[in-house]
Amino acid sequence: MKREKNIKAKYIVVAFSLIEKEGWKEFSLNKLAHVTKKKIDEIKKLFPIESKILEDFTEMIDEQVIKDIDHEELAQNSVKDNLFELIMTRFEKLNPYKGAMKIIFKELQRQPIILKKLTKKICDSMDLFLELSNAKNNYFLDIVKLNVIVIIYGYTFKVWLNDDSKDMGKTMVETDKWLSKAENFSEKITTIF
Repeated sequence: MKREKNIKAKYIVVAFSLIEKEGWKEFSLNKLAHVTKKKIDEIKKLFPIESKILEDFTEMIDEQVIKDIDHEELAQNSVKDNLFELIMTRFEKLNPYKGAMKIIFKELQRQPIILKKLTKKICDSMDLFLELSNAKNNYFLDIVKLNVIVIIYGYTFKVWLNDDSKDMGKTMVETDKWLSKAENFSEKITTIF
């Protein structure tokens, strides 16, 4: 399983390089096979359709985030600080792929089926982040929290796409601002329930 993930990761990196050069519309599994000098059947075993590369990319990034975070530190920090750390670490891991991400984000706006699959993957990622940040404690509120964090991530993702600073300063400010608002909202709603 780990070996397959490592193999997939190598192909994903090549695929994102191709997407950055030629665009999502021009990308194909045939081109990936040609560039990697592999048979198309081998590529299709890993990625039956092009959009599977995007879904697996999301999982790959999440695995990198999990590998990099200090789990002991998460147990000691506030939920807001943990979510900030997780989201910013995710953007850090996405940075090498920003050029391709801009193209994908622009070109997929007219492909709702793929967007729906990717949105599901982002929801899964944010649900994982809520779990890791110790935010989950009430089923009803956890659903609300998930929706809020997905919206925050979506908004800050757009900021990150246009943030050309090396330290991701604009992204950090926006992420902190929206997480602070969410924290205040969560405190208010918790008193009701």
